[in-house]
Amino acid sequence: MGGRESKILAEYIKRGWSLTDLPCPQCGTPLLKKNEKYFCAICEREVYVVKDEKEALDVLEKDVKIKIKRKLLEELNYLYETSDFKDLKDLTLLRFYLQILKELG
Repeated sequence: MGGRESKILAEYIKRGWSLTDLPCPQCGTPLLKKNEKYFCAICEREVYVVKDEKEALDVLEKDVKIKIKRKLLEELNYLYETSDFKDLKDLTLLRFYLQILKELG
């Protein structure tokens, strides 16, 4: 680990994060932990640490739902920006997107 990475980790430790012995699956840098949250300071992202396959599948399902919601919201925004909602096709699509969002929770 280089000097830059050490400085970044030191800043997080000053802010109350603890250094763990778990490596980031992306870059290999030791993960930081605060409360029950694991974080890679180098990749600047939260990392989920799971105990078993069921927990891994739950995390994966949650992640996929977030990505689907994000994509649907992008599509809704595009539809909103480009439609005057006089076309039945646009209204049907709008209703369809909103129904999927509702079902995803």
